Amino acid sequence: DAALLPAKKAKWDPKGKAMETYLQARIQMKKEAWDESTTLYVDALSKQAGCGKCLNELSDVLMGAKRYDDAAAVGAMLAELYPEKIEGWANVHVSRMKQRNWAEAITGADNLLKIDPDLGWVWTSRTRAYINEGDTDQALTVLDGAEAAGIAKEDVACDRVLVYAARTEIDVAKTQWETCKESKDADVKRVAEGWLALNEGDIEKAAKALMRAGASDDIRLALAIGRLEEGKFDAALNLATKLDSELDWNPWDAHVALARAQAANGDLAGARTT
Repeated sequence: DAALLPAKKAKWDPKGKAMETYLQARIQMKKEAWDESTTLYVDALSKQAGCGKCLNELSDVLMGAKRYDDAAAVGAMLAELYPEKIEGWANVHVSRMKQRNWAEAITGADNLLKIDPDLGWVWTSRTRAYINEGDTDQALTVLDGAEAAGIAKEDVACDRVLVYAARTEIDVAKTQWETCKESKDADVKRVAEGWLALNEGDIEKAAKALMRAGASDDIRLALAIGRLEEGKFDAALNLATKLDSELDWNPWDAHVALARAQAANGDLAGARTT
C-alpha cells in the first residue's frame, strides 16, 4: 500500500533520500532476492511517492515473486502517473499474461497500443492472448489493423500463422508463412515456424525453432507430448518434469503428459500418483 500512495508531483528518477534505497533495491533485484528488493522499493517510494523508476522496477520484482495482482496494480499506478510512457501498461499486460488472465492481458495490450501503436511484440503477445482465450476470430479481426498501425506485413503474417495454426487450418497457415518467412523479427518468425511445424508433426523442427525463440509453458507442453509421440521418452520426461516443477498453476494436461512420460519410462507408481 505504501507504494501506491498518491504523489503530489510525480518524478520519474529517484531523488534525494530515495536514491540510496533505490540503488540497494536494484542490487537485490539483480540477485533475484524478491522479498528483500520489494521491501526496499516500497521504502524508496515511501520517501518519494510516485517515483517512476521505483514503481517500474517494483512491478518487475513482484512478477519475479509471482505476485501478479500486485504487479498489475503497481503497473496501473505507473500508467496513471505517467500516461505518456509505455512502462505502466506494459507491466499490466506482462503480469496478466504470466498469470494467464487473458482478458485483462488483452485490455493492457489495448491501452499500451493506444500509446505506441507500432509495438510489434505487443501485437504478437495480444494475438497469443486471444488464442489462449479461445477467440481466434477476434484475433484475426484486430490483426486487420496492424499494417495501418505500422507493423510490417511480414510480421503480421507471422501473427496470422499462429492463429491459423491454433485453428488447425494448416493450408492457410502455410500460405501466411510464405510472407512470414521474410520477417526480420527473428523471434516472431521462429514462434510461427515452430507452431506450424508442430501442426505438421515435425517435432525436431518445432523444437529447434521454439527453443530458440524462448519456449513458454504451452510450447514446452506441446514439445513434451511430441517427444512422447516420437518415442523419445527420456526427453519427454525431462520436459514434463521441469514444466510441472515450475508452474504456479495447475493444468490437468501437463499432469497427463507427465504421467504418460513416467509410465513410458517404467515408473508406473509415479504415473498413478501423478
